[in-house]
Amino acid sequence: MTIASHSGMKRRRKRRKSRKSLFQILEPRVVLDAEAENVFAYLNGVVEESDSRAVTDFLIDSDGFLGSRGKQVLGFKIDPLPGSQLNPASAQIRSVDGALYPLNYHSNDIANSVSSLIVAELPPGQYSLEVGGENQTVGSFRASVSLVG
Repeated sequence: MTIASHSGMKRRRKRRKSRKSLFQILEPRVVLDAEAENVFAYLNGVVEESDSRAVTDFLIDSDGFLGSRGKQVLGFKIDPLPGSQLNPASAQIRSVDGALYPLNYHSNDIANSVSSLIVAELPPGQYSLEVGGENQTVGSFRASVSLVG
């Protein structure tokens, strides 16, 4: 039987990496209501019948703010007005010729509320916002239009 002695051998110790946190602690911040800073327009409407949609026209002119590609990414948050029974469905945007405009994002119920939200990248032009009710609901609404990107 052979017994080896470690006394003549140098032991290597593994260097351990520092266990510093990978996250940086930030200063406390106050987050304002989303509508406080970036909402620049409101569109109001009424869904009068359960099988209909309210249509509200709006214009994006080229004299305003545009993104680098000649378009602007806009968010439309649709909220029922106080006392309204409306549960707004995801809205649609149509161009002046009636074509349905593609949406970048849509949600019927955001943050467990009855509000809905759509996001679209729109070039200058005339459009209409179409809002209907979920589950046959009717009532008045306000669409808050904000800059998303």
